[in-house]
Amino acid sequence: MRIGSQEIQYLNVFQSVSRTHAKDCLIGNNMISFLVKEGQMGLTIGKNGENVKKLRKLLKKNVELFEHKQTPQAFLDSAFPQISFIGFETEKNEEKT
Repeated sequence: MRIGSQEIQYLNVFQSVSRTHAKDCLIGNNMISFLVKEGQMGLTIGKNGENVKKLRKLLKKNVELFEHKQTPQAFLDSAFPQISFIGFETEKNEEKT
């Protein structure tokens, strides 16, 4: 995975506002999603959601936060709690970039 200059800028703003580190971000048209280190979601959101509000204002985009988990299954369970997964399968990509 490569991180471009725009992602670096967003990650720097994220760190400055939340005082936590994001592992990655995904940029959409009017949305940016940050992958937050496990256990830091509360600090990242801030009291009464203040950090998220500041990020939305500064970045002029909707902001989504996802918490990093050790396994893909745990990540999906955390990111989409309303969905019950019946099965789960992963495939490793050996392609180098």
